[in-house]
Order: sequence, then C-alpha cells, then structure tokens
Amino acid sequence: MSSFVVKKDPKSSEGFKIVLGKSVVKKAAHRNLLKRRIRAVLRPIVGDARSGFVIIVRPGANHLTFEQIKEELTRTIVSINK
Repeated sequence: MSSFVVKKDPKSSEGFKIVLGKSVVKKAAHRNLLKRRIRAVLRPIVGDARSGFVIIVRPGANHLTFEQIKEELTRTIVSINK
C-alpha cells in the first residue's frame, strides 16, 4: 500500500499542499522533517505544473528513506498527470 495519496486540487491553480497529521508521526520535529523531504522531492516535479496537488501522508511514511519517498511520489504524480 502506498504511503502517499496524491489528488489534484481544483481550487488551487499551482503548487502543492501536504497533509500530515499527528496520527501519522507523533513528534513535531519528525513531521517537519518528513514535510521538508516531501517538498524537496516535489519542487522539481511539480514546479511547472498548472494545477495544484494535495499530498496526504499515511502512516508508515516516516520510515521511508529520501530515495524511497522520491521514487514513490514521482511514480504517483507522473501517473496522475497522464
């Protein structure tokens, strides 16, 4: 099962939003680290997109490495843009 759910946001014309609740990662420092990693992965991918995205992070994502996050988000966003 995927650690991320990516949806197009019809209300937003560009950029992305990350939804990461306390139920996924308890400590704020760890949530912020995960958000920074996700933003670092998404900037080159979504930089020129004309529609916004909402990324919902699911439990278990905090155990992924940067490379695993990059691979999973890239695969998911490319499939949505088709």
